[in-house]
Amino acid sequence: MHAYARNHARAIVGAVIAFVLSLVALPVRAVAASTLAVTTQDTGHVKIMSSWSDYEANRPPENDKSTWPASDSASLDGAAAVILRPADSYGYLQSLKAADAQGQNVVQLGFTDVTTDNRFKFTDEFKSGNNPLGIKLSDHNENNGNTDIDFGMTFGADVTVTAVYRHSSTVTFYTNYSASDSSVHQTMEGYSGDPIAVAVPVREGYVFKGWATSRLGPVVAGPGEVLKFPDSSTQSYYAIWGTLSPEASTHTISFDANGGEGSMAPQTYEEGRPQALVLNSFVRVGHSFRGWNTSADGTGTAYGDGDTIVVTSDLTLYAQWTPISYTVTLHANHGEDETKRVTVTYGEDTKFITYDIFTWPGHTIVGWNTRPDGSGANHGPGEHITITRDTDFYAVWADVTETPSYGPNTTIPNNPVTPVTAVEESSRIRGGDIQPAFSRDRVQDSALPQTGDDRLAALVPVLAFAGAVVLVAGVVARRRQSRHEMPR
Repeated sequence: MHAYARNHARAIVGAVIAFVLSLVALPVRAVAASTLAVTTQDTGHVKIMSSWSDYEANRPPENDKSTWPASDSASLDGAAAVILRPADSYGYLQSLKAADAQGQNVVQLGFTDVTTDNRFKFTDEFKSGNNPLGIKLSDHNENNGNTDIDFGMTFGADVTVTAVYRHSSTVTFYTNYSASDSSVHQTMEGYSGDPIAVAVPVREGYVFKGWATSRLGPVVAGPGEVLKFPDSSTQSYYAIWGTLSPEASTHTISFDANGGEGSMAPQTYEEGRPQALVLNSFVRVGHSFRGWNTSADGTGTAYGDGDTIVVTSDLTLYAQWTPISYTVTLHANHGEDETKRVTVTYGEDTKFITYDIFTWPGHTIVGWNTRPDGSGANHGPGEHITITRDTDFYAVWADVTETPSYGPNTTIPNNPVTPVTAVEESSRIRGGDIQPAFSRDRVQDSALPQTGDDRLAALVPVLAFAGAVVLVAGVVARRRQSRHEMPR
């Protein structure tokens, strides 16, 4: 008996120990790893470390950055440190963004604020972790304003980070009056790909032909053409000049309405000298003016209204027009405040007003009118309507048995169909035919119920009840009389 008790106790103790060991083993389960991929665009270097503490303890030397790849990836347990460096001393980190493994749910992590202090800044959604990816900034070190950016982050799924680098550049423009002239016309600073707003140079007795990368040419950008900052840190451009001859000293710009109306006098230009275009005075019904172009179809060089330009030959500028869009509101116009709206661009086929757009049982739409009572302008089936402003049209209805016949492109006469009301003339049946109940018939027949008259049907239960009452009263009276006649 005691042996049995001891064995039973040992079993219980063994079970308890096994349970405790299972609880101790729970926290040491492996954490699923996620992949962090970092890539740089336009010459950059990246290094990924396992965590921010690893970065602080084992930060690599700066002279190692040339050996770092432009793209890198690592499988980590939800934390990482990222080191970003430009490949060139004049490069800077323009923007930093992240996306999931499918390239979706893009989150802006940071950007260089070129409008204020020109420093790189992390976004609030990255700092707080409040973003679709759930990634969060854990720490950071902005070493050099907008070039050397180190930061730590946490993440819970596969993430791809993209760093976009650009180059800062200084461009110098020289007047180039002679082979020994080193006078600077203008110096501009900007970033690769941005347009350069350089002023057009002027030289007495010469015409400006454009800019070249060497003193003798050739021209790489003519007058009016836009130069952009290069990828290189510095760039020089030289003005190229031509001799101004009396025969070619002036040119004429002519203006073509290109579908519009009005007139504009030609404008005379001195070759090589910048001059503002006169403001447009053409108009076109249903269109707005959007500028000028050297081709009527808009495929040439475009200019804005009043732009300053430089010309080297006679030129014709064609007005460019944009059709105006209007709103047409269609009203059901049969007691219900139902409307439908259609956007119509001027010049489009306006055969859009269909005749089944609204429904009214027993009726059909025979036209549209600009007034709800039909006193405005009528428009018939198939008619093309020119819309020049926001417009309201009201449906004109007729009973289906009274629908007039109109052919295509016909107009409803200006005595519009009177809209049918919802109240119809009462009818009754005579001899199997439905006929109107005229007022004279009602006076003559009002005293007599007719076959099929509801009033006769209503009298039947009343008469039946009255007959039953009379019958019961008779039976009661007979019984009383018989009791009085019985012998006592």
